[in-house]
Amino acid sequence: MTFEFDSRKSLCLILISLSVFISLSSVKYENLFAYSTRYSNKYNVLRGTPGSECLLGDVQTVDSDLLVIQSEAKKATTPACHLECLPKGRTNLLSGDILKLASEDSAYMTFRSYITGTDISDFVDNNVSDIDSSGDKGIHSNFTAQLYGPDSIFDTLVEENTGVASNTTLVNAESFEGTWPPSGWTETGAWSNETDQAYDGVCSADFDGSFTTSSGDLDTPDLNCSDANAIYVDFWYRDDDLDFDDFLLLYYDGDSWDIIADLGSTGQEGQWLHYQEKVTDNQYFVSTFKVRWSGVSVYYGESAWVDYVTIKKEVMPAIYELDLEVQWTNVNGNLSTAELCIFGGAMGSENIQVDVWNGSAWENLFDKIASGWNNVSVSSYLESTFTIRYKDSIKMGDTSPDSWNIDVAILHILANLNGQPFDWTVAFLYILPVIAIILVLLILIYKRKKKKNEVTIEKKTDPFSTSFGITHQWMTGKKMLLEIDPTSNYQEALFDFTSEAKNNGEELFIFTSANSPLRSASERTKNAKFFLLASEASSPKQMNDTETILPVSDLSLLLNEFSRIQKTSTKKPKAILFDNLSDIMLLCGFEKTYKFIRWLLETLSSSRTTTLFVFNPTAHDQRKSSSIRGLFQIRLAYAKSGPKTGTL
Repeated sequence: MTFEFDSRKSLCLILISLSVFISLSSVKYENLFAYSTRYSNKYNVLRGTPGSECLLGDVQTVDSDLLVIQSEAKKATTPACHLECLPKGRTNLLSGDILKLASEDSAYMTFRSYITGTDISDFVDNNVSDIDSSGDKGIHSNFTAQLYGPDSIFDTLVEENTGVASNTTLVNAESFEGTWPPSGWTETGAWSNETDQAYDGVCSADFDGSFTTSSGDLDTPDLNCSDANAIYVDFWYRDDDLDFDDFLLLYYDGDSWDIIADLGSTGQEGQWLHYQEKVTDNQYFVSTFKVRWSGVSVYYGESAWVDYVTIKKEVMPAIYELDLEVQWTNVNGNLSTAELCIFGGAMGSENIQVDVWNGSAWENLFDKIASGWNNVSVSSYLESTFTIRYKDSIKMGDTSPDSWNIDVAILHILANLNGQPFDWTVAFLYILPVIAIILVLLILIYKRKKKKNEVTIEKKTDPFSTSFGITHQWMTGKKMLLEIDPTSNYQEALFDFTSEAKNNGEELFIFTSANSPLRSASERTKNAKFFLLASEASSPKQMNDTETILPVSDLSLLLNEFSRIQKTSTKKPKAILFDNLSDIMLLCGFEKTYKFIRWLLETLSSSRTTTLFVFNPTAHDQRKSSSIRGLFQIRLAYAKSGPKTGTL
């Protein structure tokens, strides 16, 4: 006979049994935790004299019979004292010593008692609450560290700059209409202001080539960007018959000039083109930042023009603050005593305080967290949801960031059981149904074991596709756009993509920067071929069998490399990871990047080549981000909440 397990019928049977058990136990144990009544069976009078009718039975029933003891006169002698006092359990000696008991006076020994009962250590649950609707200020380095310990693994709380950015114009729409060169500007070679072409007004800066003067530079004045966190460069330009490397844009970093763009490489000659860039590389945040337009080997019949130059800097004032909430959920608020216990590590020079939410406002618990344990009673605040915040103590004028190490945060709860005697019979009756439930759960777990194992194997083999709810077979040969929130843990998705390619025997090609985490994680990207995009490179350079440096500004070389990968004959399918399109767009401009992506997608025609392009839409305006999205039929996203299909 074959036994077939029916989980629903079994659970119903268990529930009926529990109902009968509870009904019977409530009759027999009407007051399960009531004290037992016991009477004394002997006595010994240490001081005083028993009365004439001093019988033990007088105190064994509730009646009018009394046990009478007569007092005796106090002897005028010095009381004897023990030489030591050893508190038991968690009883603490708060003040005084044994000598304080020698005389009847105002000198005391003071002790603190403790509750006997269940000791619960409830570690903090999450850091996603916003109970005061003000938003977090600052960052956690590793919030998970507060959920365990103390183990010397810390969550470092770091202040955040909450200052509001503002722009300052350094060059205001210079169109070269007045004195040449403009005040503070310098020029060499054949640069001049002429009226043959102009984007704004009647003049522009013009470089006409000749056989005698074929090179020259046009430089802005020194621009103080030492306090900047971003620089915006904006101008219009055009060229006539220029070749590659004839018309260059350079930035001065205080020590040397760096080539930023080849303005003569465009195929759109004979028309005004718009150059815009947000510079975030801090090497240019110097007091002598300058912009240069350089004509190189410009010969007779070739010309370059620049007009309507605007340069601004973005300044973020330093106002550092910390305001981070952490929270406990599903707290048993009916328990008698609770302490908040925080173990601190190295503390910053500024004090960090802890406040508790009382239901409508914050109240202070600690003015300062010290290294080691910091304990305070929070019984009066205990509810099902318990929230505290870490707050910096300097309210205004904090111009430098500070940090503090927190090892663990615990709610230490004591459930008072009032010292009732332990009853093994009652315990067994309560344990029996628990054992039955455990057996049923084990059977259910066994029945589902195969299915869970299959899901686990799929997650390990195909971690990227599984996390987005798709299959590896479905995404093979697809051209996908992955939009990322730069504050999320999106790097894990990139590592999952490389692992999945390796697990499925695919050749992996990664286009990224030299300092990318993908390159440093050698074990997770083993056997991959890297193409390192560098702004300072001017031509391809083979570093070794697995690494090639490519100039990021030369999109034609990148396109050729993609084509070469496609044409390489191999039996293995291919996987290409391009990290990241936003860097290309910020360096080469939207129009060139848009055309590059469109040509690239047309080149990637093989059904055996899977391609993933990483894109940060928050780095660009909505129109440009929408245009890039429109090039892809398959779009994925990685937000703070994790992976999903669609857009951010």
